[in-house]
Amino acid sequence: MKQKDKDRLRQLTGGNAYTTGQAQQNMDGTWTIVGDLNIVAPFDQSGVRFKQLMGGTLHATGAGLTTLDGFPTIVQSSCFVGDNQLTSLEGAPRVVSLMFSCKDNQLASLEGAPNVAGMMNVSSNMLTTLEYLPKNLKLLIAADNPFESLSHLEGSGLGKIQLDWQPKLGLLPLLYCQEVDILGGPKGTPVETIEKLNSIFKEYQSRGIGAVLEVAAELANAGFKDNVH
Repeated sequence: MKQKDKDRLRQLTGGNAYTTGQAQQNMDGTWTIVGDLNIVAPFDQSGVRFKQLMGGTLHATGAGLTTLDGFPTIVQSSCFVGDNQLTSLEGAPRVVSLMFSCKDNQLASLEGAPNVAGMMNVSSNMLTTLEYLPKNLKLLIAADNPFESLSHLEGSGLGKIQLDWQPKLGLLPLLYCQEVDILGGPKGTPVETIEKLNSIFKEYQSRGIGAVLEVAAELANAGFKDNVH
């Protein structure tokens, strides 16, 4: 891996993709990067295709991306593709070792999401369900989405979830998570409302789905009957 490979990568992409680490073009024409990979603008028309990012972070926040075509298959750290114009996760890495953030896009589905070992941030999208959610995440940040159902949390093995309260969203599937953190609600929602919801889930979270009847009763008694499903 030599300086000329880094220079050639920058030249091929018109400066839209570059690394401060090391770059090597593989026999099949793809690129392997050791260190951080920075994507500052769309590069998919350049013909450059990345294979693997080793030991570094992929930074592509606010790069004007409409596609993840050409992205590495494996990212051995974190991958940030937030604040773009993505409507699909097609082309996303298949494996991300730490954090995958696709917040502030236009995603209506998580289809194509990578297998993430650690954390995922899907906030500020257009998600109505959590179908295609990666299994066994330690943390999912999912605020500011118009969820209609949380049923796909069953069997997800999710550790902690952070999301917003919606007046008619069924909240009982949250018991499939080890920890629940409700961050807020529709504009004008009193702080006391959010605090009450968090206190209910905190009281029963150690029992998981086995506490569903108690939580249902607590929610109903606290005025959240429309959330009891």
